[in-house]
Order: sequence, then C-alpha cells, then structure tokens
Amino acid sequence: MASGAEHIIPSDEVIAGVEKHGLVGKTETADSYLDRNWRALSRMLDREDPSYKN
Repeated sequence: MASGAEHIIPSDEVIAGVEKHGLVGKTETADSYLDRNWRALSRMLDREDPSYKN
C-alpha cells in the first residue's frame, strides 16, 4: 500500500459471512437475481426509447 499501513487480511469466517450475505435475497439464486434485474432494465428501456425493438 502506498500509505505504508499493514494489510489486514480477513479470516475465513468473515469471508464466508460476506459470501453468504452477498446475494440480495437469502433464497434467491444468482440466475433469478439476474433475471429480475434484466426485466427491470428492459422496462426502463421500454419507457425511455421503445424504438429499440424495431
């Protein structure tokens, strides 16, 4: 680091906790998360410029 500070490496337990809570919903899979976001982005584009469908 440019500051000269010592690096702090998180424990395996901390890393596992971050991974566990990384998804939006506890039962939500990565695919359903991506699908939900894609539908939202598609609706936003439909409102902004529906001509993209042509």
